Amino acid sequence: IATMSDRVDRRKIVGITQPNYYTSGTNIMSPKALGLTSWEDLRGKPVCGKQGAFYNKIVAERYGAKITAFTGNAESKQALRDKKCIAWVYDDSSIMSDLSSGNWDDFEMPLASEDDNPWGLAVPLEELSCVFGNFMTGMTYNWHQSGRLIELEKKHGIQATNYLVIQKFRSKDWLEGK
Repeated sequence: IATMSDRVDRRKIVGITQPNYYTSGTNIMSPKALGLTSWEDLRGKPVCGKQGAFYNKIVAERYGAKITAFTGNAESKQALRDKKCIAWVYDDSSIMSDLSSGNWDDFEMPLASEDDNPWGLAVPLEELSCVFGNFMTGMTYNWHQSGRLIELEKKHGIQATNYLVIQKFRSKDWLEGK
């Protein structure tokens, strides 16, 4: 079993069960004091990123941010703390985890996430339509139907994702209460 972004190129190599269990997108972490409210607020401003992350190019091209890419996330986030940039661009799920840690109380994720990237459970390609793949599909379906992943977000102080609310609705028992 592996977890990964569900992309067409990966589906040629591994079997990614459906439904996807989570999704994440591009967002920023920035000091609350800056009061950023729009992606356009990044235009012409220094934004820290991680070398090789696809978000860097998107945010630079779409919003005119001046990306300073660092080797790792630790360096990127330290540069943000050191005020070398106004924001750190990365995956919203990672940012939510940082914000819930208690180590970033003066920071926020102020923008709506963009470029949703669904996450799937991967099994060997030959197992996708067999017992193991079907088992993993059932597990994911049950997580959505029961609201288990929503509960885990709450438990760990992670900002709720609309994706899980939609999946819970789609997975509900249509005969319940009839």
